[in-house]
Amino acid sequence: MSKRPLNNGNGAKRQPSKVDVGYLIKTAACIVVFLGAVALFSYVCRQLAANYLLLMSPSIADTIPWLSNLGISILFLTIMAGVVAILVRPYWLVLAIFVVSAVLYPLIVGSSLASWIVAGVYALLMCVFLGFVANQLKNQINFSAHPLSDMKLLLLSLAAVQVCVAFGLGYVQDASRRGYILPPEVKTPIASGLLGQAKANIESQKATPAQKKIAIDDATKKAQATVDDFEKQFIPIKQYIPFSLGFLLFILLQAILLVFGFVPIVLARLLFIILKVTRFAEVKVETREIKHLTLSHLPLATDKSSK
Repeated sequence: MSKRPLNNGNGAKRQPSKVDVGYLIKTAACIVVFLGAVALFSYVCRQLAANYLLLMSPSIADTIPWLSNLGISILFLTIMAGVVAILVRPYWLVLAIFVVSAVLYPLIVGSSLASWIVAGVYALLMCVFLGFVANQLKNQINFSAHPLSDMKLLLLSLAAVQVCVAFGLGYVQDASRRGYILPPEVKTPIASGLLGQAKANIESQKATPAQKKIAIDDATKKAQATVDDFEKQFIPIKQYIPFSLGFLLFILLQAILLVFGFVPIVLARLLFIILKVTRFAEVKVETREIKHLTLSHLPLATDKSSK
């Protein structure tokens, strides 16, 4: 096997290639933090899949902590996606990172056809996101995080879809395990409301305690029968219930995320300033040679005479 020559061809000694260890460490740090953000978001989605009634519970005390975790994880994920797309090079490495991050969702939330489809769509759209950011950065004269602002709707929509799929998976799995069409946690409040109204009407009437007790027992049976009949109406479309609820949840999340969509962009701009101040990142000045195709000039008579 031939060995690589120790000179560069003109007799001079070849200098060994240098590896920027600091650059590699910073790149690895960006990758690890981004994958951690994806894992955190996927874990929050897994919590929803394990207890989808968090979003259908009348108790705000049970829902607020999870919503807070969801907001933090989406904020973290959106910012770090922008950091990786802007700072990490080469681009093939960023593509590989986005593909790996897509696989984390079904591995953490739960392996199913729906979760793998979402992972595939996520990987594809993140590649689109990277292409857009790279093209915008190439055409910029001065560095700006404006490409992230243009693509925030894509990132937030992807997060909303993943949350909705986790909700739907939780609904389907719990329904198949406990065997229901509408969750008992939903039917019970409806029956209680009907019974409460019936009890109020019974108590307002003039009757003996025994008569009121009989009337209340009858009202209890009628309220339960009403709820059962209401549930039976969903039997023909029971397979579409998770999709319908997931779609409604998507609309709600989109509205909330669009209202607060400026927050990750503002924090991302602030983060880039901090990275420059701390010299974790630097602004690199490049000189480019730009070529344009124009109409050629005809030689003039004065040019010929001058020659």
